[in-house]
Amino acid sequence: MKSPGYGIEEVGKRRVGVHPGLWLVALLIFAVLIFASESVAGEGVAIIVHKDSKVDTLSVEDLRRYYSDILVTWPDGEKVKIFDLPMDDSTRQVFSAKVLGKAPQDVTMDWASKRITNTAKNPPTILKSQLLMLSKVGQSPNTLGYISEERVDKQKVKVVLVIK
Repeated sequence: MKSPGYGIEEVGKRRVGVHPGLWLVALLIFAVLIFASESVAGEGVAIIVHKDSKVDTLSVEDLRRYYSDILVTWPDGEKVKIFDLPMDDSTRQVFSAKVLGKAPQDVTMDWASKRITNTAKNPPTILKSQLLMLSKVGQSPNTLGYISEERVDKQKVKVVLVIK
């Protein structure tokens, strides 16, 4: 039998298939999901330190070196405690891609390998949320972390770099 369109086929006297209105609903849902994911990716990532830190700025290269276990101390010689977010956090995904040039899963594998071979000098502590990251960096001198730019509380932390 000839199909009336919209993915509907006539079977006997019944029409079977997808209602034309459902295509529109699916398209709208898809558009909303695409827009939401782009807005997350478009947010800036704020690199934060304790508000009383002597560090005022960091380059992307220095940040990469801290998170790659190459640098482990601040310029004044104090050991840096670095924090990271869970792999599925959207801010972590942007941070890993733009700073480390890798997916979070690859970064995690690198750290696992360093731990297994006992070559990790300063592995990051994984914190469960950006709110906890803000709290820990705000309470602890010589810490380094990152959160979504919109979550920054300048009374608790100092922003040393924003990655767009």
